[in-house]
Amino acid sequence: MRSFVSAIAVIFALLLTAIAVPMAWTDTNIVREDGFVALTSSIGKDQAFQARLAATAVASLESKVNLPAPVEQLGASFLKDAATAMTTWPEYPQAWNETVRRSHQLTFAGSARPGNSTAGTSLVLDVGPLVKLAADRLHAATGLPLRRRTPR
Repeated sequence: MRSFVSAIAVIFALLLTAIAVPMAWTDTNIVREDGFVALTSSIGKDQAFQARLAATAVASLESKVNLPAPVEQLGASFLKDAATAMTTWPEYPQAWNETVRRSHQLTFAGSARPGNSTAGTSLVLDVGPLVKLAADRLHAATGLPLRRRTPR
C-alpha cells in the first residue's frame, strides 16, 4: 500500500511541477512589468519588426488623413524613412523600453478595471515615448516650437 501511495504522490508532484514551472515563467516574464520589458527589449532591436511597425504606423496615419495622392505618397515615404531612421538613434532603446512599459501598464491595469469588456482580448501599444523622441529630434533639428496637445 505504501508503494502505491508513493507512486501516486510522485505522479501528483510531477503534474504539479508541469503546471507550476510555466506559471512561474509567465508570472516572471509576462505579468510582472520589469520581466515583460526585459523580454520584449530584444524585439525593439529586430530590424524586421521595426520595418513592419513603421509600415503599420504609416498605414494607420495614411488612413486617417485625407490628402491628394501625390502629397500622400510623399508623406508616407517621408514618415516611413523617419520611422526607420529613428531606430538608429541612441535614445531609441530607452524610448522603446518606455513604450513597452506603458503598454504593459495599459494592457494589464486596463484589463483589471470593472466593466471592461475587452479584458484580456487586446494588447494596447502606447507609442507616446517614440513620438516624443521624434518630436524632440524635430525640435532640435528645426528649432520649431512644438506644443503637446492635452487630451480632452
